[in-house]
Amino acid sequence: MGSLISETKGFTSDSAKVYVMVEQINKRSLGKLIVKVVGHEGCKNAKVEQVLRRQIQTCITHIDNYSQDTWADARVTFLGMDGSAYVIQSGDGKKRFIVRLDARDKIKFVDFQKLSKS
Repeated sequence: MGSLISETKGFTSDSAKVYVMVEQINKRSLGKLIVKVVGHEGCKNAKVEQVLRRQIQTCITHIDNYSQDTWADARVTFLGMDGSAYVIQSGDGKKRFIVRLDARDKIKFVDFQKLSKS
């Protein structure tokens, strides 16, 4: 995964199905996460995997909305339809984001710092 520091497959202490540490979260590391957990674009995927791909792509579209410093110390959790969690983290993961489906099955990108300020 680019500048991969460590990786743990299976369930970890925070219940992540896949937990990946990178030096910095960026479009490239997120693209590699897609290939790792969902497969290449041409792969046939179940609905759960299709949604996960869209969730990671949603995060990719939000990368440019934040400074590079943000992504050097961030943690993004993708909550799958099946209840599984996929986590990518850089640094200590001080800035927290979550990507999930809402009640209408729309993908939501949630920035916890903005939530706490409101």
